[in-house]
Amino acid sequence: MDATEAALSVMSSDDAFEIGPPLSNRVGRHADAARIADAMVETWQAIDDALAPILGRQGVVALHARSLHLTAPLYGWLGGMHEAVGKTLDLPALHARFAAQEDVPAALGANALLQTFHRLLVSLVGLPLTERLLRDAWADTSTGPPARNIDT
Repeated sequence: MDATEAALSVMSSDDAFEIGPPLSNRVGRHADAARIADAMVETWQAIDDALAPILGRQGVVALHARSLHLTAPLYGWLGGMHEAVGKTLDLPALHARFAAQEDVPAALGANALLQTFHRLLVSLVGLPLTERLLRDAWADTSTGPPARNIDT
C-alpha cells in the first residue's frame, strides 16, 4: 500500500461508515492529485444528484459549504471556499483546489471532506437514511460484478 492509498483509507475507529473505500474505488490504487480531483467532482456530482430532489440544490450546497468550513482548519488550502457559495456546487473550483495539491494531502483532504459531509448528514437524518440516500454516490464504480440488493 503506497502513501496515497493509505491516505484514502485513513479512518478513525469511531467512523460508522467508511468514506475511504468509495473514494479509492473511483481513483484506483495509485492516484495522483489530478485523479483525486476528478473523483471528488464525480462524487460531489453524485451526492448532488442523490440529495437535491430531497434537500433541494440549496440544501446540498449549504451542507457542502459547511463541510468545507469544518474541514478547512485541518487543510488550510480549502480555506475560503465555503465563502463563495452560490446556488450550485462550484465543482470547477473544487477540482482546481484538489488538483493543485500534492498527492497525499489531496487524498487526506478528500477523505476528510467526505467524512465531514457524511457526519453532518447523519446528524440531520440519521445513519440508516444517510446510507440509503448516498448508496449510489458511494457505489463502487469499478468494473466488477454489480452489487446485490440486500433490501429485497
